[in-house]
This record gives sequence, structure tokens and C-alpha cells, in this order.
Amino acid sequence: MIPLTCAIIDDEYYAVETLKTLIHESCSNVTVKWTSDNYSDAVMRLGIDPPDFIFLDIEMPEKDGFDIIKDVKNRNFDVIFVTAYSQYAIQAIKHSAFDYLLKPIEIDQLQQTVERLSKRMEDEQKIRQKLTERVLKENYPSKIAVATNDGYIYLKPSEIVMIEGEGSYSKIFCFDGKHYTVTRSLGDLEKSLDPTMFFRTHKSQIVSLDHVRAYSRETNVIFLKNDIKATLSRRKKKEFLLLMNGGSLKDIDE
Repeated sequence: MIPLTCAIIDDEYYAVETLKTLIHESCSNVTVKWTSDNYSDAVMRLGIDPPDFIFLDIEMPEKDGFDIIKDVKNRNFDVIFVTAYSQYAIQAIKHSAFDYLLKPIEIDQLQQTVERLSKRMEDEQKIRQKLTERVLKENYPSKIAVATNDGYIYLKPSEIVMIEGEGSYSKIFCFDGKHYTVTRSLGDLEKSLDPTMFFRTHKSQIVSLDHVRAYSRETNVIFLKNDIKATLSRRKKKEFLLLMNGGSLKDIDE
């Protein structure tokens, strides 16, 4: 598993020391970066020295754990709530918590949670690396030529909303509502498109990430400009959400 850093935020000294021991004994890839026992110190530290994820107690003096999460700007870490009370589970979900552990923490539950988090972060890392390698390797054209009866139309990538392929033909849907059929396969066109701007959602569709308006988790449908819809295959879901969610897979169903 990839190495990760964490922080423990809890006002109970014994709880902090116990969790540190459990992490040391059962989570070899995790390093405790720092600990904190109050709201003000925790918010300050999370702002200047955030770890990969935090173990956060909910009931604390001054302000609770939910206030800490709410008051940290530009949150870029995962949260595992740790509490002795089960009634906060729904609130934890609303605050996009990765997991919710009840005290006293069982070592098996701790290991399973950390393993799932490590796996997700490793997936993120692999996808980012793959994308970077593609961008560095390719030199993408500034325009795509579309043949017409009397010549060519040259489309800027920013004008394209979606491309739909069928065999050796592809249909290009544009921002202005027009569409063009070209005698190039979807795979051939994909080689000409910057993968930071375009995404192959399905075997027969490529979408412009700039023109994505919404995504339905229930139907796996992507909604684009001009009421255009695309299908997102399940095997492409992680990669798509990583690109759309600012480099995170936090919204993925485990």
C-alpha cells in the first residue's frame, strides 16, 4: 500500500495515545503527522499542514468536529470520524466522511478502513500518472479538420461537445448546436484530442469535460451542453470522477 500521513484530533489524551498505538501496530503504511486536542489549533494546522486524512472526534470542547470540517477552507484531506456515539452517522455522511468508527476502535475495523482508503488513493495516483504520461507523449493539434462537399471546416477542440462513433464514421456535436459526420473512427479522433479536455466515456462516445453539466449516479448518464447526453460505462466511472472532481475519488461508491 502507498505511504499515507494522518492527523488525530481528539480532546481525550488516552484516546489519542491508544489510536496512535493501533496505527503503529496495524497500519504500517500510515504515519501520524501531528495530533491536536482543540478546535482552534486543529483548524490552524489543517490550513497550513494538512495530512492525507484525519481521525476526528466529534464531541469536543469549544466547537465540535463538524465545526472543524466546516471551518477549514479548501479541504483537501479525507475524514474518518471517531466517536463513542452512534447517533452522528447521518451527519458524518452529509459531511462527506470516508468512514465512521465507534470507540473503542476495533483493530480489524481500523485496518479495513485504512486499506480501503489506501486503495482509493492508489487508484487516484495511477490514473493521474497515466494521464500525465499521455499528455507528455502526445502533441495535440489546435484544430480538427472536417471534410465538406466543397472543402473543409476546421473545429477548435473548445467547440466540440461530444463525438459519437459508429464503425468508420463519427458524428461531432458542436457548442453552436451544429453537428458534422466525418469518415474517421472514434479511436482515430481520440488520438487527436487532449485527454485533459476530452474523455472516452463509453466505447462509442467521447465528451468534452468543459461542456459537462451534470452526472447521474443512478443512471450513469452524463448531461452536456445543448441537452446532449452520454453514457458512462462502469469501468470508466473512477477515471471520469477523478477528472471532474478535482483529482479526488471521494464521491465513488465503495
